[in-house]
Amino acid sequence: MPEKEHAALDAALREAGASAGRPARETVLRLQQFFNGSFQYSLDLASGQQNATPLADFLLRTRTGHCEYFATAGALLLRRAGVPARYTVGFSSYEYSDLEGGFPRALTGFPCLGVVWRTEPGRSSIRRRRRG
Repeated sequence: MPEKEHAALDAALREAGASAGRPARETVLRLQQFFNGSFQYSLDLASGQQNATPLADFLLRTRTGHCEYFATAGALLLRRAGVPARYTVGFSSYEYSDLEGGFPRALTGFPCLGVVWRTEPGRSSIRRRRRG
């Protein structure tokens, strides 16, 4: 994680009440409330502040962005709070693959599609939720 983002991430975590050391589930719920309560989705973005990174500007000033802003901020906030997280994009296949002998699975990167991949011993699951 870029060190230049630490201050903005820490400020956003404090505001969300999601500081490091909380249980992962509580951190996720607090960040969800933080984003749902004070952020807006838009493709029409204002110019950022000259001395702020695009992430800092999104989290602390404009609170308006598109999917990549939300995904990047969410993953970095979770990681900064000690919750393992990764921002991924990819594809989903519903066609049979002779090469793989089945239906290949991958995380989907559709616009504003929240994807959670949870792996437990012996099983994995994908849950999807559309934003917007």
